[in-house]
Amino acid sequence: LFRSKKEDELQSALARLEDELAQKNNALKKIRELEGHISDLQEDLEAERSARNKAEKLKRDLGEELEALKTELEDTLDSTATQQELRTKREQEVTVLKRALDEETRVHEAQVQEMRQKHTQAVEELSEQLEQVKRVRVNLEKSKQTLEKENSDLSSEVRSLNQSKQEVGHKIGRAH
Repeated sequence: LFRSKKEDELQSALARLEDELAQKNNALKKIRELEGHISDLQEDLEAERSARNKAEKLKRDLGEELEALKTELEDTLDSTATQQELRTKREQEVTVLKRALDEETRVHEAQVQEMRQKHTQAVEELSEQLEQVKRVRVNLEKSKQTLEKENSDLSSEVRSLNQSKQEVGHKIGRAH
């Protein structure tokens, strides 16, 4: 009866150890998934940086074109009515280009800000998940060590009981 109870305890400890190992493996899998997700977010951030650089280049190019148009307008300015009309038309084009550039810049800045917020939020969430996984891993490791100690203690106790049983068996055998 006592041996059966100890064997049951040993089986229970082994089952707990297997459960803890399964949890550890799940946590490691989750860590790999989170690392992949972080890599994807970093790629997204690089793509956004590239898009921002393109937008800034476009802004510079449009600014240079704008300045060129202004210079051309000033160079060709004349007091005749035709030239005055041309000047007005060019100024309107410049104004339209400025508005388009300003709007494009505003939209792009809003997109960049939104991407930054999403990236920051995602990184914070991933960091929290990673911390949780690390805490689980530490707890699993502690549980594993406790179970291994219990297993070792139970094994020692079983050996001791077997030795006592053999000694009692020898004494009984000698008494007969």
